[in-house]
Amino acid sequence: MKCVTKPAEYDCIQWNGNNYEEIKKFCGDCVYHYDRQYNSLNVLYAYSQKWQTCWLNDWIIKTGGGYHRVIKNDDFKKLYELK
Repeated sequence: MKCVTKPAEYDCIQWNGNNYEEIKKFCGDCVYHYDRQYNSLNVLYAYSQKWQTCWLNDWIIKTGGGYHRVIKNDDFKKLYELK
């Protein structure tokens, strides 16, 4: 799946609570600790070297530099358009 913002295009994936393996494949070693109780996982934003919590329905975007960034679903809808 891809999303578009002007002027850049990024690869993206949405966490739906049932696609951990797909997210792990998308993010590689940047995913850590899947918490089944809270249905969340942690994604490393390598640019700042900080872990971000990815909650149900959040999006993960792979930036042009190859970094992964978590974005809340409401913010994603405001900033991006799926292609």
